Formats: sequence, C-alpha cells, structure tokens
Amino acid sequence: DYNLEFINEQNVLTTHDLLGNVLVTAKYEGDSIVSNHPNKGSSEVCTLLARSFADIGDIIRGKDLFLGNNKENEKLQENLKRIFKNIYANLKDPQALKHYKDDTKNYYQLREDWWALNRNDVWKALTCSAPYDANYVRRKSDRTMDFTSQGYCGHSETNVPTNLDYVPQFLRWFDEWADDFCRKRNIKLKNVKDACRDEKKRKYCSLNGYDCTKTIWKKGVLHRSNECTGCLVKCNPYEIWLGNQREAFRKQKQKYEKEINEKNTSRDSTNNSINNIYYEDFYKKYKEKTYNTVDEFIKLLNEGRYCKTENVEEEAIDFNSDMNTTFYRSKYCQVCPDCGVKCNGETCINKEYDDECRNKQKYEPPIGLTPTKITVFYSGDESDITQKLQKFCKDKNNKNGKNYQKWQCYYKDSIDNKCKMVKNSGNNITEDKITSFDEFFDLWVRNFLIDTIKWENEVKTCINNTTNADCNNECNKNCICFYNWVKQKEQEWKNVKKVFENQKDIPKKYYTNINDLFNSFFFQVIYKFNEGEAKWKELKENLKKQIASSKQKTGSKDLQDAIELLLEYLKEKSTICKDNNTNEACETSQDPTENPCVKNNNGGKVVSVKQIAQYLKRKAYYEANKRSDGLYKLKGKAHEGIYKQGGGANDFKDKLCKIGKYHSNRDPFESKGPCYGKDGNKLSFQIGTDWKGAEEEKMIYNDVYLPPRREHMCTSNLEHLNTGNKGLSDGTLASHSLLGDILLAAKYEANYIKQRYNDRTKAHGFKDEETICRAIKYSFADIGDIIKGTDLWDQNNGEQKTQRNLQRIFGKIKQKLPQDIRGKYSGNGDPYHLKLRSDWWEANRHQVWRAMKCHIKDLKDKSGPQSTPSSYCGYSDHTPLDDYIPQRLRWMTEWAEWFCKEQSRLYEKLEKECEECMSKNKGNGGQGCTSGDSEVCKQCTKACEQYKTKIQPWEDQWKVISSKYKELYKQAEIYAGNGGPGYYKFDVQEEDKPVVDFLY
Repeated sequence: DYNLEFINEQNVLTTHDLLGNVLVTAKYEGDSIVSNHPNKGSSEVCTLLARSFADIGDIIRGKDLFLGNNKENEKLQENLKRIFKNIYANLKDPQALKHYKDDTKNYYQLREDWWALNRNDVWKALTCSAPYDANYVRRKSDRTMDFTSQGYCGHSETNVPTNLDYVPQFLRWFDEWADDFCRKRNIKLKNVKDACRDEKKRKYCSLNGYDCTKTIWKKGVLHRSNECTGCLVKCNPYEIWLGNQREAFRKQKQKYEKEINEKNTSRDSTNNSINNIYYEDFYKKYKEKTYNTVDEFIKLLNEGRYCKTENVEEEAIDFNSDMNTTFYRSKYCQVCPDCGVKCNGETCINKEYDDECRNKQKYEPPIGLTPTKITVFYSGDESDITQKLQKFCKDKNNKNGKNYQKWQCYYKDSIDNKCKMVKNSGNNITEDKITSFDEFFDLWVRNFLIDTIKWENEVKTCINNTTNADCNNECNKNCICFYNWVKQKEQEWKNVKKVFENQKDIPKKYYTNINDLFNSFFFQVIYKFNEGEAKWKELKENLKKQIASSKQKTGSKDLQDAIELLLEYLKEKSTICKDNNTNEACETSQDPTENPCVKNNNGGKVVSVKQIAQYLKRKAYYEANKRSDGLYKLKGKAHEGIYKQGGGANDFKDKLCKIGKYHSNRDPFESKGPCYGKDGNKLSFQIGTDWKGAEEEKMIYNDVYLPPRREHMCTSNLEHLNTGNKGLSDGTLASHSLLGDILLAAKYEANYIKQRYNDRTKAHGFKDEETICRAIKYSFADIGDIIKGTDLWDQNNGEQKTQRNLQRIFGKIKQKLPQDIRGKYSGNGDPYHLKLRSDWWEANRHQVWRAMKCHIKDLKDKSGPQSTPSSYCGYSDHTPLDDYIPQRLRWMTEWAEWFCKEQSRLYEKLEKECEECMSKNKGNGGQGCTSGDSEVCKQCTKACEQYKTKIQPWEDQWKVISSKYKELYKQAEIYAGNGGPGYYKFDVQEEDKPVVDFLY
C-alpha cells in the first residue's frame, strides 16, 4: 500500500485515475509474494495472493484493522478520503450524486461500490506473476474443495475465484495465523526431534542437555554430552515460542467469542455503518452454518493444510484440546527420567525399576568440614517463567516453599566434594539427594541461564511499553518479581562461590565450565532472541572477555566473573522494567494524600497526573534508548570514576551509603561539601518563609516563585566542580566521575531534608514522614532538571556556574561516544547538549534515587505507590515518577502545600485571638465582633488585620501562578483540538512546551 499512501490526490480526480494506481500496487504486491515464497509453484502461493487481495479490498473500503508501526494507515486512509472526495465531485449523474450524498465525510458507500466494480481487474493485476501450474484452492462450508483449472491462480477466470474480501478481516487473519502457526510448528518440532532423539543410534537427550543413557538423576549422576547440546539449544527457544503463540491464540479466541456473540454494537472501529451492517449480516449467516461457537470455528482451523498430520506417531495439532498439548513443548523436550533410559538399538525405555537406581545413597561428610549452605530457588520445568514463580513472587521470604532446594555442600578437594539436597517438605523429596559439587555447579549455572532467557522474553514487551498506564496488565507485578528473582540469584551465586573460594587453582576449572556453557548454549539461544540488539552483542563480548581472563587467573578474589556481569545486566533490566511499569497511576495503590485546604479530598487528580507521568517515562525511555542505540551506553558507573578529593571509587559499588565529602571532584577552596553554604539560617523548611519571585532570585520567568527548598539544595559540590580534574576532563571517565558527584549531592540532600524536618516540631497539620517524603521526591526531580538543563532557576550566579560545568562535562562525554551515536546529539541547535543530558538522566536516574534512599529506609508514606505504608517513602522497589512532571507544575503544587500549611497556622492563631470576642457576639453569628469597643474585640480586630496582611502576599502570588496556569491550560486545549503534538497555534515559549504537552 506504499504507492497508495503517497499518491498526490490532486492528480487523482476520477475512478480511472484511482484504478490505475491500485492496479500498480496490486501488481507489485503479487510480484513480491511470488518471488519470495519458498514454494513458488504450489497452490500455497494462490492462497497468499487471495489473502493480500482481501486486505487491499479492506484498505480501499476503509475496513483495514492494521494501523502500521507509525500509524501509516491513518495517513493512507486520509489520502483515500480525499481521493474519493475528488471522485464524488466529478460524478456527472444526478442520481449518483443523490445516492452518495449522505456520506460525504468518509465516502464508505462509494468506496464499497468502487471495489465491487473493480475487484476483477485488481485480481488480474495481483496474479500477473502467478505460477503457470498453480491453482487456487478454497475450503467450502461442507469441507469440500474448489479448484481453478487454468493455472496462474485463476488469473484468466471470468470471475475472481475468491470471496475472502467479503469475510471480516479478523476471521481471515485468525485463519491465516493458524495456518502459519501449524507450518512453523511442524518445522520447529522436526528440528527438536532431530536434536534430541535418534533411538536407533542410542541418542536420548534431555531438554537441559544431558545424555539420559548415562544420567541417573535420582542418584545425582548427571552426564553432559556434546551430542546433547543441540537439544538444549533447540528446546528452550521452541518452548518460549510456543508460550508466545499460546498467548496469541488465547487473545484471538476471546476476540472471536466477542465478535460472534456481540449484538447491536459497532464492530468496526471506523464507525463505518456500511461495514457494521455487513458484519451483522455476515455473522448471522455464519452462525447459521454451525459456527455459532468458538469451538466449531476452531475445528475448521484444525483442517488447515499444515494443521493435519498423516503420521499418528507425530504430535497432532488440535486447537480445541487442552492448550498444554498443542502448545506444549513436546515429548522430546523433557528432563531425563529419574533412573535414566536403556537403549537396545531400536528404542529406548525408562529404567524406573532399576535396582541400582532404587538403592538409597549414603554420604559421610569429611570430619571437621563445615558445609556451605545454599538455598536455591528452582523454577521447575514449566514453560511460563511468571507462572513458575508465582509463589516466589507472592512470598519471596518463605524459604520453606516447595520450590526451594536446601543444599549442603562439602568441598575437601577436587576428588572429595559432594552436595546434598536435604529432604524436607520444601524440597518435596523423601530422601537426601547426593551429587558431586561439579554437577551441582553445572546444574545451577544451566538453570540460571535458561531462566535468564525466559525472563528476557517475558518482560521484553513490558520494558518497551510506550502506551498509557494500564493498571490491569501484568507488567508491574512481573517486573517486581523479575527484580526479586535477580536478587535471589545474586545471593545464591555468592554462596555457590563460597564453596571453592579458598581453594587454590580450583576456581579456574569452574570458570572454564561457565565458558563452555556460555559458548555452547547461552550465546546461541540469546542471539536467536535478540539478533540485532546492541546491548546483547556488547554483553556477549564483555562476557567473553571476562571468561577469557579467568583462564589466566588462579583465584576469584579480583575476578568479576561472567555470572556477575550477567547479574549486573539483569539488575539493570529489571530496574528499567519496574520503573517503566510502576503502579503509581493506579487508584487502588494509593491512599488519598491529606490536604489541609480540602476537607474531603479523594486524590483523583493525583492519579491522573501519575498516569501522564508514567506515559512520559515510557516515552522518554523508548526515545532515549533509540537515540543512544542502547541506553546502557550512557549509563554511568561511579565505581569506575576518579575522585580528586581522595574518596575510594569502589565505595560507590560496595558502600554507597557510606560515601562522604571526599568522594568528589569539587574545588576544595570553594566548597567543603554538598551542603556547604546552604541554608545557614535554617529557614528552608520553616513554614512562613517567603517564596521569592523573579526580581529577588534572578529568574527569566516572572510568573514563577522559587521554593525555599530548591533555593538551599545541597548541590555546592556540583556548583564548584573542578572540570580540569582528570575524572571530568577525560571523556572516557567523565560520565562515571560526574555520576559520583551527583550521587553524593543526592545522598546529602535527602539526609539534609530529613534532619531539617526532624529538628523542627511536627509539621503543622501534616504527618512528618509524608511531608519529608514529598520534599525528598521534589528534590530528586529538581536534580533531574539541573542535569537536563531545564531548571527554571536559571539566572542565579551559582546555578549558572553549575550549568557551565555540566555543559563542559557533557561535551567531553559526547566526544567519546561512538561516531554514529554522537551524530544524533550533534548540531548547532543544541550547544548545551540538552538531548544528551536528558538521555543520560534517563539512563542514570534510578542510581540517583538509590543514593537518596540511603537515609530514608525508616520513612513510610501512605500516599506512595504501595497499598500499605512501606519503607523508603513507599519507593523501595522502583524510582518515583515526579521528574516527569514539569517543574512549573511541581513547584505550583509545592507552593499550594506551603500556603495551606501557613494559612492553617495563621487561621488557628486568628481563631484563638478572636475566641472571646466571638463568644460575646453569639446572637449575631459572630458578625461585627471586630467593630466593638471592648479590649477583646480590639484584639480580634488587630488579629484580623494581621491575618489579612500575612495572607495578602500569598494571594498576590496565586494570581500570578494561576493566571499562567490558565493560559497554558487554554493553549493545551487548542493544541488538543488541532491534532495534538507538533501543533502550536499560538506562540508557546520553549520552557512552557513541556507543561502544554503534559496538560494535553
């Protein structure tokens, strides 16, 4: 349809003009299908041509369901509307003009009739390149077949041999999907069978790569074989592919049930009444043909060319059967039987009654040797990783769950080493299971790698989610579960390494085993799923380097092994997953925030703001990841930075919460630390402190008032960075070293806020912890604006110095980016590197929040994202979204909070001053109490004047703030009414565009 999308409608005035363009499109589409189809001479080509023919018909008539990756179909439909408008305008027959006059917006009836009259010619154009001996075959309602008889897919037939263009597109696609699934499944199943079985040659392999003829799992005897590696490599991708297909089938099945049973509703998303009448009539007749239930329709799917099997020994496809059969990993992808198998040259049989296997094992640990206890979470053999880990996700702290294996490992030397799985209810075994440490190590690594691949597949959609916040999807809990699983595996790996960490030369053997596993399995499978993704390519190279270096080392003390590197990658992925799918936007996750200005506050506006922020977070990640060709390339590693003041770089990795003022590149003559010179009078959190405007605080924007908190933020080290230090002047180190100082500022700022509030009496009318948490989140978001160069406090000398430092440092960072990426951040239009800085923040914001969490573990906030108050201000498992709310709106909200506190305090004082006077004027409802001559009334009069005097500045500020907000809100309304993003009817200042976009 590319040709149709870019037709100049001014050149298409008549039905003949349009037909010519459609015929060209159809011919090229037909040529492409025939030339690319693997079975060019078969009737399969005719079937595909018929399906594309029907899709062309839907496009012309405005019925197409596909929007395109960048909503190309919307552009195409707009083009077709204009074309049919031209055709309608050039109609000569008065009766024709009258016939179509009721639909002069989309011209659906005109388009329907145009297709009916011209479909014959379109079919002929589409089949120009059809194979000479290929005939079109179609299934009839009585299961018989019709054939064209002249070859060329019926090109020369009088009538079009297909009526698929009059079958609703969804049903066609469902049928096409089933056909495609069966074809691919048959190929993949054959590949799996070839890789896992050849019983005549005594080949019987398990899905995890063990030779079942030599493996006795029940006795802990595991035997890896190079011949069985192929089974491991084939089974896991096949299993994951089936899981994805099962989910696709489930959704289509639900859609069918809805379609076939829906009455008096518009099935057509375009509100095409012609289509809706047609669909209603079609489904009515369709149900009369016995396809009134989804099961009846699915029986028809089973009759597809590739879905029927003639070989009874093969695994048949039956979409009506249990989904765990058609979509099951197959009998070939199984673990070895407990006692292995015995092959006789013809077939292999299970040795379940083998006496040697049934004998209990005994192991006497070496005297004086203390075992290393390792609790391993085993995910089992199910295919869906999230279903596997359901119980783990719900109760990760229950170490006695049935999937937890409690091992005790003894390592005396390379010969005498065993691991014993202790029998208990959790392991679900009736006797101790004994295996060598070698086999235990191998099994742990294999299971870890297999689950890594499955997690990567499971959360890929969640990580790349760019839609609005959806509180009903599974992403939030799956991402949190993923994150907890990574932490569990990290602890397990630490314990596994303890077994041999004090043994000379021994670690080399185990790291070599890891090398073998990565090369023979992990790299092959992961590449299949992530071909073309830069992150996996680089990870693979890094892992190879780490593995190679381990060969030359005799110990593990200084070795960052491949598993550690992979765990670091997984932690990063799980963090992105959580942050892109928080539940902050969901009403059920929040308690209403207490607001002293409103008696009955339901918190509804907070929810809507969080929904927008979540959407913008996802959008920012998507765009930054695309622009940087992998956001990991912008990730700072503070532990690899250099700090002139003498702080140890490794502390950022191992002791983040212990870092201090020496972990910095600040100029020691200008700054003694992040909070140096800040808030000497301790007024930044004193209710009643004035909010300063542009005249006092040198801001370009005269409609903004500066929060005292922002004025005194602990960023002195950033303001006085010595950019000439090696850590900041060397582009290869600058990102890491800059991050170190930002983490230092963030850590100090959070602690500073907490101390300032704790030094004071309870915040008036507020719970202390919630007040502190809000202030910390505001500062987190303001740090983001400083880094991104979007801070509204822009004319202050110190802040200008900070911005010059950042401009210089990010210039160094950009110079060391790969050339193809550097080009995306270059150009005279961005001398301050704002795009790069924004993307850098997106890559590192979670680390900044981690630093701020150091001092807030004990703070609980009911207004946070958790349904019940939790530590870390309710953000123990993800990063707040506040930095995606424009700074102007955040400061406006913070201003309102301060005003309400101050007004509440002042009014309470006023009531006390007027209490006696009010009581004496009860009969007049208290009216006139300030006009009396008594001392108590004079006192009340004075209190009222004082109240007005102190409230007046706040009122004046509110007029300015609210006026600007109303102006921007009005612009957002105009913006929304004129096509959304990219349209500004009025002149919107650059700094205001984020607000207008947010309100839109």
